Amino acid sequence: MTGIGSSSISRLEKGARSLNNFEVAFILGLIKATPGEFSDAMTLAGLASSKTCTLRHPARFPDQVGPLLALEERAANAMIFDPTGVPDLLQTESYIRAELATLDTPVCAHESLLEARKLRQRRFSNVNGMQATFYLDERGLCRQPIDASMIRDQLLHLAFMASTSQCCIRIIPADIPVPVIPGPVGLFEDSELPALTKIETPFATIFSQDESEVRFYSDEFKKLKTHALDADESIAWMTTLAGNLQPLAAV
Repeated sequence: MTGIGSSSISRLEKGARSLNNFEVAFILGLIKATPGEFSDAMTLAGLASSKTCTLRHPARFPDQVGPLLALEERAANAMIFDPTGVPDLLQTESYIRAELATLDTPVCAHESLLEARKLRQRRFSNVNGMQATFYLDERGLCRQPIDASMIRDQLLHLAFMASTSQCCIRIIPADIPVPVIPGPVGLFEDSELPALTKIETPFATIFSQDESEVRFYSDEFKKLKTHALDADESIAWMTTLAGNLQPLAAV
């Protein structure tokens, strides 16, 4: 019916055969994929053939939930560096809402954007899922334009996440130089697939399996690993900063 024999399907399952774009589109039609699912799948198919693809998103708020979920659920390990603040997989709901409030997007779209991000967070919290190391810049965390109580709750959430089996958080001290990049960057690895980088810019997310790009960011993460506080020191740093943000007791 599909024109793909059982032996080819077996090779597909083992990663020994790829689908061309026509075959991907045909199968998506058979399973009655929604327009959004069709667009996401064809984007990933394009990445497989060209090694690089760019997806536009609302200003400063990546929302390509299909490709992002596919990447985060398929990868075995990830390293993520966010020089701007808190990585999206670790944000509290209050933090997300505060970020949404600064965007030039219709308020009616905020709930769907919020739910998409929370869905990714729930999938990441699966203990059998991706193991991720997050590098957070002290300067980015300390200059957030959000009220102290919200930052305190966010820091306590980060400290909690850092104690779970799938998440390691390492703080980059303010006196350490960090890579100059337009936004958060991630390096995703799996034993059966080529490594992939994800670079967020203000208006688009770039996915790349280009070997030179992967090698460059791999070297940058090695530098961050050398200079970052270790996991226990980072938890202590976040907990201490949260304590310093305690609201003053009523007199």
